[in-house]
Amino acid sequence: MLLSDNPFAYAVLAGLYMLKSRNNASKRYQFKRRLFELLLKGKKVKNRDYVDSLLYFIDYLMEVPDGMDEELQEDIKPMIEKEGNHMAGTGLSNAPTFKPIFDELREKARKENSKEIALAMLRKEFKTEDILKVTGLTEEEMEDIKAKL
Repeated sequence: MLLSDNPFAYAVLAGLYMLKSRNNASKRYQFKRRLFELLLKGKKVKNRDYVDSLLYFIDYLMEVPDGMDEELQEDIKPMIEKEGNHMAGTGLSNAPTFKPIFDELREKARKENSKEIALAMLRKEFKTEDILKVTGLTEEEMEDIKAKL
């Protein structure tokens, strides 16, 4: 089933893994991580909507304890960052394992956007205090931007 390009095979596999790991959170974590990795890195399932739906299904089906969930987020975060633009607009951004990752990516993007706005305002010779009010940046961040000019 692992070699299949049929999305249903992954759903069945998730169910089987869930049954195998019913009383073993560590084993469930490993199965869940493996399925996530196969779907995020692999190119077997061509339709991205199917991949997103499978990830969402697996995330809810194979719940792991909070501490393990945070570890899983760290493990899959680099994979999500590569796919982030596509995935940000999907239902995955609200799934338990994925939500903190997408929240962090959105905040990072917001911060970068604020820095770009601040740089543009500096070039137009706006006052620093006005730029700080508009962008919400800290004085330290503002000094870093000024240093780049």
